[in-house]
Amino acid sequence: MKLGHRLAILLAAAAAAYAQTPEVLSTPRLGFTVTGDGTEIRALLGVPGAGRVSDPLALPEGVTRVYLAPGHDYALGYGDESGRWNIISLRDDSLFSLHPVDALSGEAGAVVFAPGAEAVAVTDATNSTVHVLTVSNNSAQAAWSAAIEAASRLALNRSGDLLLAAGASGVTLYRRGSDGVQVAATQEVAGIAFQYAADTAVIADAAQRVLLVLEDLSAEPVSRTLVSAGTGAPEAVAWSRDGRLVWCADGDTNSIARVDVSSGAVDRIATDVPVTQFDVLPGTDHFLISSPRAGEAAWLLLAGPERVSTYFVPGNPQGARQ
Repeated sequence: MKLGHRLAILLAAAAAAYAQTPEVLSTPRLGFTVTGDGTEIRALLGVPGAGRVSDPLALPEGVTRVYLAPGHDYALGYGDESGRWNIISLRDDSLFSLHPVDALSGEAGAVVFAPGAEAVAVTDATNSTVHVLTVSNNSAQAAWSAAIEAASRLALNRSGDLLLAAGASGVTLYRRGSDGVQVAATQEVAGIAFQYAADTAVIADAAQRVLLVLEDLSAEPVSRTLVSAGTGAPEAVAWSRDGRLVWCADGDTNSIARVDVSSGAVDRIATDVPVTQFDVLPGTDHFLISSPRAGEAAWLLLAGPERVSTYFVPGNPQGARQ
C-alpha cells in the first residue's frame, strides 16, 4: 500500500473518531453491537440493569461493513468500493482508528474469530478458500490458507492453528499445513465453538437434537455426545471461560440451556426473546444474546459463578426511529 494512501486512511479515521458522540467515551460502556447486516455499529452504554443501545455511530471513512471480535477490543472493517480491509480499534485510547490489513482483499463469505480474538478466519466470497490471520496490537498477519468444502458454520481455535468447518457431509477439521479430515457425522449444524484455552469444541446439531463434544483436536480427535434432546433444538452455542459449562440456545422455546460438561446436567434459563447469538462482551462470561433490531433493544446474559442474570437493554428512544 502506498504511503500517501495509508496516511489518507489514518487521517480519515482520526476525523471519524473525533466526530463520535462524546458520551461513547464519557459513559460506562458494556460493549458494542452491529446491526443492519453489519452496516451499523452501536454502543451498549451504561451498566447491567441501567443500559441502553446508542444511535448508530459514524463508521470510519471507506468502511461499509463491520465484524466485531470477541471482547470488543477491535473489529474488522470492509469497504465495498475499495475492497480493502482494516482493523478498527475499539479501545478508548484509539477509538475507531483504522489499521490496514494488507493480507486480505475482496469480499468475504464468512468471518470467524478465535475465542480470544487472537486470530481470525476469513473465507472468500464463494466460501471455497479460507485465510487465517493472527492479530496483535491492531496488526494482522497472514498465517495460513486452505481450500475448504462449502461450509455452513466455521470455528477457529485460540491459536489459529485449527479450523472446524461444518458442511453437508459432516464436520471437517483443517490443521495448518494439512489436508482436511472428517471428525464428526452431522446433519444440520446450527452452532459450533472452541473452548477458550483448549483444543476442544462443541457442536450443536439441530436435526439430531444433540450436543457433541470433540476433544483432543490437536492430536487424535475423540467425539462424544454431551446432551441428547435435553437442550430442545440446539442452536447457538458458547463455552464458559473456564471450560466447565456450555451455553446453548433452545430453538423450541425462549430459553438457554446451561450444560455441565463433566456430568451432562442441564439447567434451563428462561428468556423473553429468542436467543440468536452469544456475542462475547468485555468481562468474564458476559454475552449479548439477542442483537437489537433497528437499534431498539438487546438482551444481555451475565453468567457469574454463583448467579446468572439476563438484562434488557432498551434502544435510544430519541434516535432509533428518526
